[in-house]
Amino acid sequence: KKKNFNNIDEYKILENNDVYLSNPYPMPSNGNFTVNLFWNQLFKVEDIKFKLTNVLGIDCTNFLSSQLTKINKYSGVLEINITKLNKGFYILSCNIDGKVFSKPIIIE
Repeated sequence: KKKNFNNIDEYKILENNDVYLSNPYPMPSNGNFTVNLFWNQLFKVEDIKFKLTNVLGIDCTNFLSSQLTKINKYSGVLEINITKLNKGFYILSCNIDGKVFSKPIIIE
């Protein structure tokens, strides 16, 4: 029996042992963002490491405050607070099992 998949391509996530990050919203923001995450169930979500860099590649992770709430075995919602940072363009990276997935973030 073929499995039914939700609105994102969960099949691709399972096949490629990947993590999927939605685009952060709202965009741009004052520094509070939400990101939806979907991951292959083979990963331990607790092992996901998040990193924040500015456009010059400078690590700003010390200013990153986040909370990941699991929805089920393969998805969750990441709430991000980076209101202590200046306005600008940043890159949020997610590292799991040596694979890195990134999304841009804009603070107005």
